[in-house]
Amino acid sequence: MQLYGYAAQNPLRYTDPDGKSFGDFIIGAGNAMSNNATLGGIPRQQGNLDLRLGQAAGDIISIIVGVDEMGAGGGLMGGGALATSTGVLAAPGLAAVAGGAAVAAHGAGVTANAAKNLGVALSEALDELSGGGGNEKKGQTKPQVGTCPLCGGETSNKPGKIANDHNLTPKGTKEIIHDLKRDAKVTGNPDVEVCKNCGEVFPQTPRGGLGDSIGNIGGGN
Repeated sequence: MQLYGYAAQNPLRYTDPDGKSFGDFIIGAGNAMSNNATLGGIPRQQGNLDLRLGQAAGDIISIIVGVDEMGAGGGLMGGGALATSTGVLAAPGLAAVAGGAAVAAHGAGVTANAAKNLGVALSEALDELSGGGGNEKKGQTKPQVGTCPLCGGETSNKPGKIANDHNLTPKGTKEIIHDLKRDAKVTGNPDVEVCKNCGEVFPQTPRGGLGDSIGNIGGGN
């Protein structure tokens, strides 16, 4: 048993009052790598800051692995093409080309998926580390999930999750929400929740509910 495993064997430098930091980090890294390796087949978990930082680390590892996989696939294709050109090894050469193409395609998919997820993970982690700084982040350090009054879908107030749900960038998401608030003449700059299904944007009320839609994250009304 490792007595100081909770603090990476260095309790003088690191602390972990709730006993979860390093464990959540490792879980997050493993979850991100599994998600990227399956091209999104295994869902990404939602959790605390440590888990999201772990997911970001897992995404970086996935990008490195994906690039290496593309290189290996390309090498296999090249060797197969060379074997095919001899005529004698045409059949195994063609098999090598096909296999190399599949490996390279998977590597490209892993890299693209990981790069997209890395942007979301870093954005959400930075939001929390900064205390939700900036007018469009007020009160968003704690995830809030609700129910859409129009379609019954899941709503969220996290810019990173909203961006991922609607194929936007976190920065673009915040800009759209800012413009919708301005156009709707919303007062008090409340936080908003966006429906994952229909994309409608709802300001949060002081009582914790949702007001009328102020527009759609995709541009519709």
